Amino acid sequence: METPETKQTEEKLRLIEFMVDHAAEGIYMTGKEGQILYVNESACKTTGYSRAELLTMSAFDIDPYFKEERRLEFWERIREQKVITIESVQQTKPGMVIPTEVTVNFLEYGDDELLVAFVKDITERKEEEHLKNISLTIFQSINRSTSLNQLILDIRNELSKILDSTSLKVIILNPQDSQSDQFYSKKGRVVVRKMNVKGTLAGLMLERKRPALLLEGEIKKLVGEGEIRPSKTTPRIWLGAPLFTGENVTGIISLESYEDPAAFTEHHLDIIELVCSQISLSIQRRQAEEALIISEQNLRESNMSKDTFFSIIAHDLRGPFNAIIGFSELLHTEFDSFNETEKKTMIRNIHDASVSTYKLLENLLEWSRVQTGGSKPNPESVDLSSIVNNSLTFLKVQSEKKRIKLFSKIQFETFAFCDENMITTVIRNLVSNAIKFTRLGGEVQLMAIPGDKEIEIVVTDNGIGIQTEDLQRLFRLDDSFKTGGTDGERGTGLGLLLCKEFVELNGGKIWVESTLGEGSRFKFTLPRFNQ
Repeated sequence: METPETKQTEEKLRLIEFMVDHAAEGIYMTGKEGQILYVNESACKTTGYSRAELLTMSAFDIDPYFKEERRLEFWERIREQKVITIESVQQTKPGMVIPTEVTVNFLEYGDDELLVAFVKDITERKEEEHLKNISLTIFQSINRSTSLNQLILDIRNELSKILDSTSLKVIILNPQDSQSDQFYSKKGRVVVRKMNVKGTLAGLMLERKRPALLLEGEIKKLVGEGEIRPSKTTPRIWLGAPLFTGENVTGIISLESYEDPAAFTEHHLDIIELVCSQISLSIQRRQAEEALIISEQNLRESNMSKDTFFSIIAHDLRGPFNAIIGFSELLHTEFDSFNETEKKTMIRNIHDASVSTYKLLENLLEWSRVQTGGSKPNPESVDLSSIVNNSLTFLKVQSEKKRIKLFSKIQFETFAFCDENMITTVIRNLVSNAIKFTRLGGEVQLMAIPGDKEIEIVVTDNGIGIQTEDLQRLFRLDDSFKTGGTDGERGTGLGLLLCKEFVELNGGKIWVESTLGEGSRFKFTLPRFNQ
């Protein structure tokens, strides 16, 4: 017969059972062999298994910490200490692994010895710890990383600890350029490319100035509404958050997946948004440091330019003027004491020194204009055969003195898109150089090799050539290479520096190939003019 006391006890037991079953933490009871004897409802929700499934399993099936080989060792330890708290992980039925904090209690119930484990999901706590570590690591990366690329690689690697950062992209706006810099990982390193963000998801994010998590359907809707332009493939999910400098958006960080629409969640968006401020500050600092390095480098180069300039004025102009002043002084004071041959020789020396000085002054003027930004290219359709033939005519006197043959194989109407005056200066300098280092009776040849988008111009001589170790010194301001010509001609090395400046200003590149004793081939490219 049920008494009031019995009824009250049963109600208390049902209440206790209800409380245990609906506790926030998962509760497991196991025997000495590890078999699960009891689980509450929270344990089922966390693992994804039903109560019936869990009661056929052991602790070893869901928690890798409780391995069979350490079962007896752990049992003796818990018998002695009575209560143990550890951090572990729990494997769920969907195949996920979640971090847990497990408090295990040793109980004696009659003749039975039991373990009761309280299992707490600490995913959020671990993510908070990771976030703190990420922020700290990003901050430390500023001092550790040697470049902005390395910093972004460090950021990607840190974020990979809490989400899939394989597709991480960082876009940084360039206020001086309509093209933004996009940084992304490729084969374990970060590369950068220019891109126009207008009409892209990144561009839309920059306009809206707020983070977003978009599924494939939402992205297609934006395309249909004309908010963004269509692309070949649409990501299944896209996540992005803006980077701020003060109140201004200076960039964006994004992730995407073309396979898994559940790759990212609102929680991941919150994580990205939390670390964005630290990422933004880190990028700003690294950019400022790189800008300072570039500024220091430009300052050093500017000082070297000035040193070179004054060195040329002090040394290379002094020689020709000494010759002009010396020979003209002799002719002025002792004209009658010289015979006609001696007079002609001195006049020729004065002329040669004057021509040499004039060429040097021309190059100095052009070079100084380039250095101060006063020389800008004015590209147009230019027939290379025409300016080459005119240049060869201009240099005919110089070549005839050494009986050097000049000829061009460049076909009529070979059009390049360049500044005619600059490229004329380049060709005259290269041909004059070739004449200088070619022996009596040699030859200098010019040819052009048209490509789809550019033309390669080649100036070839059969002169004395250049040693391999000197090739890298030809186009450098800080280590310019100077040597005498085959007839004692002197140079400053400034002509080749000017050639490099002018070719690059016109969108080309210049290089040299040479064999000592056999000659040299100076090559440069120019954009092709397509009619």
